[in-house]
Amino acid sequence: MSAGGTGGFGNGYASEALSVLAKWALARDDVRSLFATIEPSNIPSQAVIARAGFVRVSEELDEEGLQAYELRG
Repeated sequence: MSAGGTGGFGNGYASEALSVLAKWALARDDVRSLFATIEPSNIPSQAVIARAGFVRVSEELDEEGLQAYELRG
């Protein structure tokens, strides 16, 4: 993906893609919010989702041990 050999990590591609996809989804009449779950140890994904405007909906983990996030339109 990039000449630096990082495979695109750290270049903001995921943040940009998620932001565009979320904006598109929330523009639909039948979508009011988006929901995501992330492993607590996956700090980079937590940062991506936070940059897209998602907020954590509970301090507790779900039944699979994941953190829940939501973005409302």
